[in-house]
Amino acid sequence: MALAKEWLAKHPVDGEMHAWYAFFLKKQGDFQGYFRHMHFYQGLLASITSSGTGLSAESPMKVISVSEEYTVLRALDAKRIRQALMVNEAGAPCDQMVCEMDGEELTLYFDVTLSMEHTAKMLGVQEGGGALLPSEVPLGEGRATRAGGGRCRGVGVAAYGRRVLCCV
Repeated sequence: MALAKEWLAKHPVDGEMHAWYAFFLKKQGDFQGYFRHMHFYQGLLASITSSGTGLSAESPMKVISVSEEYTVLRALDAKRIRQALMVNEAGAPCDQMVCEMDGEELTLYFDVTLSMEHTAKMLGVQEGGGALLPSEVPLGEGRATRAGGGRCRGVGVAAYGRRVLCCV
């Protein structure tokens, strides 16, 4: 409990941690705390889902981190089947998540601009020093390609000179 409280003091917009903390507060009989943290959790989900429908690349849900994408998937009880990084018509990098929900396939889109900008900053990519996504990622292609044409495998981030490529 102390670690969760400490984490939330540093990361107050971590919806998943608010939900877990609420769960443990409820188990301890702290119903006021439970509802307060569930309120934060629901508010964060509402903030994400009100930013776009997520049903098309032109109306993606805006997230500040990849973990927010998975928070939405868990809240919807959706299981990720596959994921691809793409660029929508507005030029925004989007994660395209093909999921299974209620026995049906559903594709959700998340605008990962803020997450990519943060990653670039952490890797020391200078503003104006190159696109966050390589030009080799056309709209709707699916998986990103490396500069040499090879497909990215696994999850991670690779820096190519002054460019950043997130491989999914």
